[in-house]
Amino acid sequence: MKHLKAKESFLYYNNFAIDRNANIYLMRDTTSIDNEIIEKEIVVYNSELEEINSFSYKEVFDYLMSTQNQDWFSRFYITHDNLFIIGTKHNRVFVLNFDGQVLNTFYEKDETLIGKLHGQGQFVAQKNHFAEGFFDTKDNRILTLTYGYGFGGINERGRFIIGISKEKNPSFLDTEPFATTYINDIWANLDATTPIWIKNMDTSNVKFPNLWHELDEYKAYENSLFPLYLKNQEEYLKTLYTHKLSNPSRRYKSCNSHHLKINQVIDLNENQILATIFTDMQSKSSKPDKNTGYYFIILDKNTGKIIKDISPNDTTVYQNFPMLIVDDKINQRLLFKTEENLFLINYLGEIYFQLSLTDRKFAPFRNLSYLGIENGISFFYDNKKNMIYSTVIGGGTSEIEEVILNLTNEIKKVKL
Repeated sequence: MKHLKAKESFLYYNNFAIDRNANIYLMRDTTSIDNEIIEKEIVVYNSELEEINSFSYKEVFDYLMSTQNQDWFSRFYITHDNLFIIGTKHNRVFVLNFDGQVLNTFYEKDETLIGKLHGQGQFVAQKNHFAEGFFDTKDNRILTLTYGYGFGGINERGRFIIGISKEKNPSFLDTEPFATTYINDIWANLDATTPIWIKNMDTSNVKFPNLWHELDEYKAYENSLFPLYLKNQEEYLKTLYTHKLSNPSRRYKSCNSHHLKINQVIDLNENQILATIFTDMQSKSSKPDKNTGYYFIILDKNTGKIIKDISPNDTTVYQNFPMLIVDDKINQRLLFKTEENLFLINYLGEIYFQLSLTDRKFAPFRNLSYLGIENGISFFYDNKKNMIYSTVIGGGTSEIEEVILNLTNEIKKVKL
C-alpha cells in the first residue's frame, strides 16, 4: 500500500481524475511565506503515488473566480489523446495540455451576456456552455453530463442531461462542442418553457416525463422492493428497517425532486449505462442522512428507458465522501463502498457479493471512500486522516477480505 497526503478540497465535487494508466490527478496550491497563493497546479501521481508531472491551471482559476463569473471546478477528465479537461458547475469546459496551456474552451465568449436573464429565468450564456462531466464508453464514445439546477439559481440550465457522442473519439479541439444524442435527464419542472439544451445535441428522442418522473412510478420496478410497498406497507417498512434500505417513499421529507442530481454515468455494455442519483446537498432540507434515498438506475443507451434499479441494503454511504461507484473493467464488475459494506455488482446490476465491514477489525477501512480503479490499482480516500491510498484489491471474492485486512493493518501504521 502506498499513501499520499491529500488536499481536502478535492472532495467538494469530483476534483480529481484517474487515467487509463492508473495515474491520479490532484490540485495543489503553492503558497509564499505569508500564505499568499503563488501557483495553482494539477499534480500527476503514478500508481505508486509518486509525483511524475505538474502543470498550472491558474489561467482557468483566475477566470472562474472573477466577480462576474462566480463559477467553480466540478470534474476532471483525460481524453483518449491525452488532453486534460476541466468541467465546471456552470458547464464551462476548458481544454489544457500537460504543459498547462489552454488549447480550447466552450462557454459564452460575450462577457456582456454573463448573468443576464433571458425569458423565463434562463441565462443566455448557458446556450453556449457545454457540459460538466465526461465519461468513457467501451466503444470509445463519450458520455456527457450537464450540471442541472442548483439551489439558489446558480445554474439556470435547469436539468441534469445525459448524452452520448455520435462519433467515436470525438475532438475537444473543434470550435463547437462535439455532436451528442440525448439519453435521459432529471428535470423537476415540467411546466417550464423551452429548456436550454446542450449545443449540437440531437433531442429527437426526448420524452416526458423524464428520468425522475419515471422514478416516481416505482410500482413498475419488478427487481426492487417497491412492489412490496403496494402489496403490504407494514412488511415493506419492516424490511427497510431491518436492512437499512434506502427508502424512496420518504424522499420528499429529506430529499425531494428539486434536490437531486445525477452524480455519475458508467458504461456497462453495448446497450446499457448506469446512472447514480444522489441529493445535490445544496439545501438544508436535502442534507443527506440515513433516510435519504439514492438510486442506481440502469438505462438503455439508445432509448433512455429505465431497465432496472439497484437498491444496496445500506445508507451509510453518506458517512464518507465522495459517494462513487467504481468500474473494475478488468474483472467486469462495479464496486460500491459505504461505511458498513463493500458491494460487488456485475454488469447486469446484480449484487453478487457483500462484505460486511461492521466488525471492529475493519475499523480503519470503514472510513475510506473508493475513488476509482484502473489496471487493477484501487485508490481510496481516508476521510479521517485525509490520506489517499493505492493498492491492489484482487479479483476473487475469496481474497478480498484478506486484502482488506492487510490494508487495514497498513492504515494503522500511517502517521498523520
